[in-house]
Amino acid sequence: AAPTGTPVKSAGKGTITFVGTKGGYGNVIQVKHDSGYMTLYAHLSRFAKIKKGQKVNQGQLIGYVGSTGMSTGPHLHFGVYLNNKAINPASVVKIAKSELSGKAKEEFKSTIVKYEGIINEALAANKPNPPKEEDFENYIEF
Repeated sequence: AAPTGTPVKSAGKGTITFVGTKGGYGNVIQVKHDSGYMTLYAHLSRFAKIKKGQKVNQGQLIGYVGSTGMSTGPHLHFGVYLNNKAINPASVVKIAKSELSGKAKEEFKSTIVKYEGIINEALAANKPNPPKEEDFENYIEF
């Protein structure tokens, strides 16, 4: 799930082969990529300024998350197809990641140590109270 209006970007370089509505998918964009791959983006609230036949680059804005078609809430339905057969996106989509280095990495490590100390102090000071004994000798039943 994602909030309505969240930007949707192309997963890779390719050519837009469809921009419009498709039944239960609502607003849809299809992008044809090299080597027989195609990506589908469905339930979009609206499209970016794109058109069929247009070339797009990886990371280029193509639309916005929505809840069109047979959707019960805002989300992006993302599909990957190889030779027109649906495949698991996790098998081909690589997630970009970055790592800290140098001074930024050392500052981050220092921040971790600082907050671990603060958390440990707070945990040590927050010991549970022992149960109190109650005197029920003068207990009256109604």
